[in-house]
Amino acid sequence: RDSGTDLRLFWQTKANLSLEQVRLLHDAGVRAIRPGIESLSTKILRSMQKGVTALHNVRVLKWCAQYGIHVAWNVIHGLPDEPIDEYARMATVVPSLVHLPPPALVPLTLDRYSPYHTDPARHHLRVLGPPTHQRALFGREQRALTELAWTFEYELETPPPAGYVDALRVGITQWRADWHRNQGTLRHRRGPACLVIQDGRSTTGARRFVLDATEAAAYLGCDAGTTPMALAERLSSNAGRTLTVDAVRAMLRQFVAERLMFEDDDHFLSLSLPDSPLLAAPVPAA
Repeated sequence: RDSGTDLRLFWQTKANLSLEQVRLLHDAGVRAIRPGIESLSTKILRSMQKGVTALHNVRVLKWCAQYGIHVAWNVIHGLPDEPIDEYARMATVVPSLVHLPPPALVPLTLDRYSPYHTDPARHHLRVLGPPTHQRALFGREQRALTELAWTFEYELETPPPAGYVDALRVGITQWRADWHRNQGTLRHRRGPACLVIQDGRSTTGARRFVLDATEAAAYLGCDAGTTPMALAERLSSNAGRTLTVDAVRAMLRQFVAERLMFEDDDHFLSLSLPDSPLLAAPVPAA
């Protein structure tokens, strides 16, 4: 950032970046990242031992969109013992996210040093060996190919049912097709004691929301994700009156119903982008 040079960099990162880290990446010339987002399901992420939640993943998508950083990411399916119903649930979330960079939907690949490779029996899969095309490429014996290979062919002990990702595939295909017209179409502007949200996503139609001071503080207070309890304490302190946790949760769930927020295990994340990244700092008091 301080070198004075004009750089366009690509970085591999983790997904649990802070807003300040995303801002620094942008200022340093990073214009694209691959943050290891591999699911929008916390249950699946835990089974993959990713060390992040679905909220972390959506949050980095939002913050990167805010600062003009492209995100390359995938949704992986076909994992051992995956909770099948999570893919249908993810499909219902897609219409809320179409203003953010879309993923590719890809089957699991078995890579060297991954938990699935180092302990396949624990994960109920069988490693079959290096890809068959490598023998044609390298002309080596199976043992040598096994030592050289990075990716391996495998089979699951219990294959998933046919068609279980169809709804998600349809949603992601449409997301990718409409990305250029949906990019950045959910935005907010701050006014005196209010917040105006403009929504032009293809999945919702043109809409405009004007939030009052308390609603605005609640919405902006979820920029990094928070719980109704933590938010109720903050809002009550700023407003000088008591707001119950149940009342705050009901408000946030209404935002979710309007597809203005993402909910993950009683944690809530606002989804709209500020008209200017510079406006994304202090949260106004209710």
